[in-house]
Amino acid sequence: MPIRAVIVDLMDVLLLDEGPERSQWEVGNGVAEGALMRAMFRLPLFRDAILGHVSEADLWRNVARTLGKNPETWHELAEVFYSAFRLNADLVAFLRTLRPRYKTAILSNTPSGMRTLITERFHLDQAVDTIIISAEEHIRKPEPAIFQLAADRLGVPLQEILFVDDEARYVEAARKLGMKIVQFRETGQALAEMRRQLEQVR
Repeated sequence: MPIRAVIVDLMDVLLLDEGPERSQWEVGNGVAEGALMRAMFRLPLFRDAILGHVSEADLWRNVARTLGKNPETWHELAEVFYSAFRLNADLVAFLRTLRPRYKTAILSNTPSGMRTLITERFHLDQAVDTIIISAEEHIRKPEPAIFQLAADRLGVPLQEILFVDDEARYVEAARKLGMKIVQFRETGQALAEMRRQLEQVR
């Protein structure tokens, strides 16, 4: 069956956590290395935030309290956190070459504020046909419903979609739905596997 669409994850795939800003802030503010990342992802509110049940502001206020900081400085914490991400320019450039032959999408488990970041700072809305964010849809990977939603938005059956993600459990969930898959480990490997799969079904 031909591949007619490509769906790619956002965090640690299209956006790579490579910058020094987060660790620099931690050193300058007497916070343990890695504490900002741990405070965000380990909070019970994080799951609620990526499902759109609480606002990103409430999530970050909770992070601030966890780190012993003023909750009203949450904008600063969010900016520090996201400033460490760098655009995966090679993968984005490849996605651009796929259009219009293939439909393309970003599918991400992220809080509601992510759309502003990826459109205004990284302009990824110009690289793909659609962006699907879990908090806006109130469903998340690996739920089958979000993969089906993505397929419906693209107008392509699940079996004709190549899905790229760094999380093994999300890749496996997509595979069980009949999607073609690539597990992202690093950019060169992912690009090679994507090209191979696209060439195999031409």
